[in-house]
Amino acid sequence: MFAATVVTSCLLALAMAGSALRKLGHSDRVVDQYRAAGVPEERLTLLAAILVVGAVGLIAGLVVGPLGVVAAAATCAYFLLAIVSHARAGDLTHAAMPAALALLAAAVAVMRQASL
Repeated sequence: MFAATVVTSCLLALAMAGSALRKLGHSDRVVDQYRAAGVPEERLTLLAAILVVGAVGLIAGLVVGPLGVVAAAATCAYFLLAIVSHARAGDLTHAAMPAALALLAAAVAVMRQASL
């Protein structure tokens, strides 16, 4: 079970790091997508920082088990709030990725808890 936890935690952390880099780039495409979800450009750097902290927490949580559970649960909450943001803005076309990442984060939280 722990091997699966390591793989899924690393995949999720990698996806989060990639998302953070896209946000930090402030490209027109990314800014337009977040604007459509009701997120102003000024918030992209903060959202990127949250993703980086979450990714670090997931990796550190492989060593410190309870941290991994908390980091995965917080990551799940982050992506659930992203889905809410998309839904409130009527922009469900971009909600599939946060939904997939929320499910992956929930799976990591369950697996990490089970491997404590």
